[in-house]
Amino acid sequence: MSRSRISTQSFAILVALGVMLASVGDADARRRGSRRRSRQTKRLLRPLQQHQQRTNTIDPNRGLQQNLQTLIQQNGLTAFTKNGKTFFAKPGSTAKTDYTRLGKNVVEFFVRPGFHHLYTRIGNDVYSRISGLSKSSYYPSSSQQIGVLVELKDAEMQKLQRYLDSARANSQRVLGPFVYAGGQPPRASNCTSYITYAKVGDRGETLGKVCGTYPSGFPQGFLSSLMRSNSDRVKAIVVHNPQGDFNANYKLDLR
Repeated sequence: MSRSRISTQSFAILVALGVMLASVGDADARRRGSRRRSRQTKRLLRPLQQHQQRTNTIDPNRGLQQNLQTLIQQNGLTAFTKNGKTFFAKPGSTAKTDYTRLGKNVVEFFVRPGFHHLYTRIGNDVYSRISGLSKSSYYPSSSQQIGVLVELKDAEMQKLQRYLDSARANSQRVLGPFVYAGGQPPRASNCTSYITYAKVGDRGETLGKVCGTYPSGFPQGFLSSLMRSNSDRVKAIVVHNPQGDFNANYKLDLR
C-alpha cells in the first residue's frame, strides 16, 4: 500500500471522527439547551401556576362571588343566575370547611320549610334566638333548607359581631324578652327581629335596611324580601338538599 493511500485513509478516518465528535458535541449542546429551556419555561410558568392555585382555593379574604364560583366548580354544584343573583344547590355532602369559609363578611340567613324559625350563620357559627341567644357549630343538614347569603362591609360585620357578643352575654338587656310575634329590641324580639334590627350601618341603619329590605319578625317574609332586594349586599340564594330537579324554574317554597 502506498504512503499516499495510507495518508488519504488516515485523513478520511480523522474527518469521520471529527464529524462523530461534532455530532456528539451538538447532541450534548442540544440536551443542555433543552434542559435550560425547560428550566426557563418552568420559571416563567411558576407565577401562572401559583395564580391558578390561588384562584382554585377558597380564601375567606377574597370576595364571596369569586369563592362561590370556585365552590360551585370544584364540587360540580348546579347553579344559575337570576335577577342578578346566584342560585345554587348544595347537597349535604359539599365540603363543610369550604362552605364556611366563603368570605369573612358573609352572613347566611336560612330557614327549614315547615318551621317558622330563622337561623343566622357567620362562618362556622350558627346563631338561634329562642329564650336567649345560642351559638353552635354549623353542621350540614340532610333535610332541605333555604338560605340567602349576604356580604357586609368590614365595619358592618364588626358592629354585627359586637352586637351578637353583647346579646350572648346579656340577652335580656340587649334583646329583651322573647316574644313569638317579634318586636324591636331591647323591648322584645324573636328569632328574626333580633338580627334584622341590629344596627350595623354607618349612621345606625339596621341590618334589614342595609340589605335593602326592612326589619321583620317573620322568618319567611324576611327571606322573601331579601330575595327580591336590589341591594348589592345580597349575593346568592342557596338551597340545601333540594327536592327534585334544581333549575331556573325551581319553586322556592318557604312555607
